[in-house]
Amino acid sequence: MEKQYYIIELQLDNQIKYLIWVLDEVDGLVTDPATEELRLLTFSEKDDLLGFAQKNGLVIEEDEPAKYDFDIIEIWIKNPTGFIDCKEFLNAWNLFTDVVTTLRIEFEGNKKEKVRSRIYDKLFFGNNIPAITPEGQEYTPEWTDKEIARVAEIMKEGLTILRKSFQ
Repeated sequence: MEKQYYIIELQLDNQIKYLIWVLDEVDGLVTDPATEELRLLTFSEKDDLLGFAQKNGLVIEEDEPAKYDFDIIEIWIKNPTGFIDCKEFLNAWNLFTDVVTTLRIEFEGNKKEKVRSRIYDKLFFGNNIPAITPEGQEYTPEWTDKEIARVAEIMKEGLTILRKSFQ
């Protein structure tokens, strides 16, 4: 499989950043070649990202970026409730996994644990993907207090890792 490159636009701390996501045997993100430490390569303008990609022979598959709004998740973390946007949270979780894979660090969201697995499954099935969800049906997860607290911990850790990966 040949690597494929996509643009990610994320909002965090009221700032927009652009990153390059790599679809490969192991998915990840492009790191900053100018630093000795593993750090994610970020751009404040999409045109700067496209210029970097062109200069470095990276063919961007689609011009329209996948969007992540981590400010929404940050607000939820401050007052966690049973209303969880399954799509936003699953996308965030999956991106956190790609970030920690790229940076070669541990993440609670990847640990094999019964509660964690149940939460991930609820988020996954809560997306109601047509190929999985029977026609005419919709799954809306019910969350326990323990699960809500665990989601908050995982999201908070993911945001901490993401912020550190930019510095």
